[in-house]
Amino acid sequence: MIIACDIDDVLVDSYSGIAAFHNERYGTNFCKEDFTSYLLWETWGGTYEEAVVKMREYYQTEIFRNLPLVE
Repeated sequence: MIIACDIDDVLVDSYSGIAAFHNERYGTNFCKEDFTSYLLWETWGGTYEEAVVKMREYYQTEIFRNLPLVE
């Protein structure tokens, strides 16, 4: 059985982590406030397919594994 939970900025500070990952991996300078859409490629640039690849990379990082909880 697989149990999933939608964590996006409800349980953990996910967009700060996504910004930190992208900045580290791709040399950008995003912050949480830059993400005004759930369509990440609108912020990052590129295509939907490229965003999927980036998110798969992100899910393998320590940044993702150690996201801080939302109070």
